[in-house]
Amino acid sequence: MFQEKPITLYWKTNSQVCPSPTAAMSCRPPSRSLIIRERDTEYQLIRIILFDRLLKAYPYKKNSVWKEARVDIPPLVRGLAWAALLGIDGDIQAIEVDIPRCHQYDELLSSPQGHIKFRRVLKAWVVSHPDLVYWQGLDSLCAPFLYLNFNNEALAYACMSAFIPKYLYNFFLKDNSHVIQEYLTVFSQMIAFHDPNSATI
Repeated sequence: MFQEKPITLYWKTNSQVCPSPTAAMSCRPPSRSLIIRERDTEYQLIRIILFDRLLKAYPYKKNSVWKEARVDIPPLVRGLAWAALLGIDGDIQAIEVDIPRCHQYDELLSSPQGHIKFRRVLKAWVVSHPDLVYWQGLDSLCAPFLYLNFNNEALAYACMSAFIPKYLYNFFLKDNSHVIQEYLTVFSQMIAFHDPNSATI
């Protein structure tokens, strides 16, 4: 009988052969100038994938970002990489990751101009509230205010800033576990009052 053997794929780049996709991340370029490396599309693709993974795991992968930056930084991610190297708040980078993939249901909010406005409003909120942090979902909270005030970002920001302390007090603390527990307790009490049968399930 034939025994099935695992297939290993290889990615050849810069005269090196690296197992793909994980081990290819650790391949080091030969001693070529930065200009030549930046024009090598295969090499740049590998570096972009690597930095994308590292930056999404920032600040936990901060040391790895520093290590790879000493080799080179792909031009496409140079802005975010420098932000990480300079110790810029991870909230800003989280916004950059979230915005492009969110709100595809709406033509206005998913447009390039919508992304620009999202970034400005959310970054302004993060910077002006140093005691709070960006949690995934803040962009969804911002969405209706930005949609209604698309040509007035200041008003969208003011509405969101007034809404959060009134209806989501302390929800965006760095450690918000006890706050979420309080919300869940209130929610459970509401279910018990309106639908006792569901509450006992």
